[in-house]
Amino acid sequence: MPLTFTMTQRFSAPPEVVFHTMYDPEQFRHWMQGFVRAEVEPAGPIGVGSRIAETRRMRNREATEVFEITHYDPVRAASMHVDSCMKSTYDFDFLFEPEGEGTLMTVHARITGGGCLTRLLGNAMIGMFKMAMQKDWDNFERYLREKPATNA
Repeated sequence: MPLTFTMTQRFSAPPEVVFHTMYDPEQFRHWMQGFVRAEVEPAGPIGVGSRIAETRRMRNREATEVFEITHYDPVRAASMHVDSCMKSTYDFDFLFEPEGEGTLMTVHARITGGGCLTRLLGNAMIGMFKMAMQKDWDNFERYLREKPATNA
């Protein structure tokens, strides 16, 4: 049975800015913790079928996860599938809604696989996962407030 969770986050920028900033690998370094590099295949604009190999440094080791875009509706929604290096599979559905002058982002996540350890430590894993995502989103909000308006 998959582990699931939902998170919401409010951002001070409108959905167009939030969406395009979040899905621009050139801007990842400004807000992702431990970011090392991102490689996109195929080259060109992000869309359904794009694969983003995101490498981060954690505890003095590099780890790469490959995110495949499975749904891409600019400004409104996107979905990603990840075959994790930890033998788990992650599916994320992101929804972006206008809220005043900002954006309400809702993320629905499903984690499958990972064997007995995932089933045994599922709630703890979700807690750690949510904390890491929250740190990225706090950094993302800080970046949105500081970045030049022309870099949407």
